[in-house]
Amino acid sequence: MKMRFSLLVAGGILAVSPLALQSTAIAATDAATGWPTGCSAKKILSDAVGAQCTNSNGGHYKAIANCKSVVGGVEFSREAGVWKSSGLSVVYCPSGSYVTDAGYMEKAS
Repeated sequence: MKMRFSLLVAGGILAVSPLALQSTAIAATDAATGWPTGCSAKKILSDAVGAQCTNSNGGHYKAIANCKSVVGGVEFSREAGVWKSSGLSVVYCPSGSYVTDAGYMEKAS
């Protein structure tokens, strides 16, 4: 009887171990992939937008510019090609257009 009890206890510990390890792994993953905070974007030139976040928290961000053509008045948006985790993200409107609005995108990875 004593041997069966020790096998039962050992089997119970093995059954619980993967669950304990899984929750630890999930917590570590969530902590490493937070959303950026303290973000802002502004027009830095007549044809450029800059965006920056004070804390990336493991996430990334990039600038977005709403542009308008001088000829024809067509509006369109452009986004920076590279996701940033620090520093200034800059995007330019093409030649013959100007910034009408500034913004930014975020992602948690």
